[in-house]
Amino acid sequence: MNAHFQAHIAQAQTVSAPDGYALQVNRFSPQQPAKATVVISAAMGAPQSFYHPFASWLSRQGFEVYCFDYRGMEKGTNNVKTVDTDITTWMLQDANSVLKHAKAQAAGRLIWLGHSLGCQIVGTMPDRHLIDQMAGIATGTGYWLHADWALKSKAWLLWLVMVPTLTPLFGYFPGNTVNMVADLPARVAYQWRRWCLNRYYLAGVEGEAIRAQYQAMRLPFKVLSFTDDELMSARNTEDIFEMYPQNRIEHRRLDPAELKLKRIGHFGFFRKSMEQAVWPLALSLLEE
Repeated sequence: MNAHFQAHIAQAQTVSAPDGYALQVNRFSPQQPAKATVVISAAMGAPQSFYHPFASWLSRQGFEVYCFDYRGMEKGTNNVKTVDTDITTWMLQDANSVLKHAKAQAAGRLIWLGHSLGCQIVGTMPDRHLIDQMAGIATGTGYWLHADWALKSKAWLLWLVMVPTLTPLFGYFPGNTVNMVADLPARVAYQWRRWCLNRYYLAGVEGEAIRAQYQAMRLPFKVLSFTDDELMSARNTEDIFEMYPQNRIEHRRLDPAELKLKRIGHFGFFRKSMEQAVWPLALSLLEE
């Protein structure tokens, strides 16, 4: 990290989940009173450190920002192999605990900014009523038959061959080894597989009560998606809007060529190289 970036990590914090698991959280604070509080919820397999440059930039724009790791996904640890968890635990305990922690310290609006998976999980969180607004970047569902053709063959291999074969062999899914997604805890991989094979994704797998929670939500939900996103087709993005039918949706689908860029893709928005060309677009997602 350079000195300028370090100056915008206000505090490394530990937040205890209800079962006692110590969640690693970083809080980025502006130099002036915050316009709003933003919680960044990561994509599948992405450590919170991936979002730190963007979080630091947001703090310089006047926002209080929190980043966190889902349990088992802490970078530089062996936790992905040893922590027994699933996505339900990430949603009900990890994400919800960070939400409560951030809200307790927030002076104004709280915005949940989700990258991919980070927006999918909101409808399950017990204290979702604490969220004032949702913002999504490169989000949607992972239903494999709605993916673009280039991804379908890889998704077939991942869900029908790789996950069922390699996960029991290794005790976790060795995504980094086979260059597919990332290393994932075993039960996370199995649960995500069930979601991605279902037309209605998690709302079709986790039961009618969960589906009803999504259908009852009424929040502003602003989304930025990209035409070159290799993991989220336009159809996948539309699918997440179906999960939240009463949310007030504002969606902009951006072609990188509009910004004179060759590529953005699923992860490119958050890379430091996008600071000048792309990050200012996030400000429109955070407006009331």
